Amino acid sequence: MLADWLFVLLAPGVILGWFAIVGVLSFSGGWNRLARVYRDDMSEMTVGHTWGMQSLSLRGWCGYNNCIVVEATERGVKVRPWTIMRPGHPPLFLPFDEMIMAKSRTMLGVRLKQVRMQKEPGISLDFRGTLVDGICARMGDVWPADATEEVDSETGTA
Repeated sequence: MLADWLFVLLAPGVILGWFAIVGVLSFSGGWNRLARVYRDDMSEMTVGHTWGMQSLSLRGWCGYNNCIVVEATERGVKVRPWTIMRPGHPPLFLPFDEMIMAKSRTMLGVRLKQVRMQKEPGISLDFRGTLVDGICARMGDVWPADATEEVDSETGTA
């Protein structure tokens, strides 16, 4: 009898708790700020190449590990989390021409490519280098140049 009541009270509590945790993650990591400007409103209907189970981190610490679906189109990258992570995380469309300040770094042996968006430069997005390489292989040289690899036109050095 007590176990039945406990289950009836516990199940909605767990669901509401999950929604609260995922919502706080969206707010603190910056996904909701990116969504204000870069929400995917389905205006980019071209078919691109899709990579599932990808990882992304925002601001260098808010990680979405293996729960992101990325679709590269001719104009940009569509990013969306799995359905269970969707509360507070609408799909994003990140145009290539608005990506700035790209740089590379390595964390725990994983190569990361960092970008910032022009309209929300306070939020960095770290994509895995292997994903960026796959996007460039499929779409051409669309990713912004890496700030650590840019060559000075006068001296010819990095």
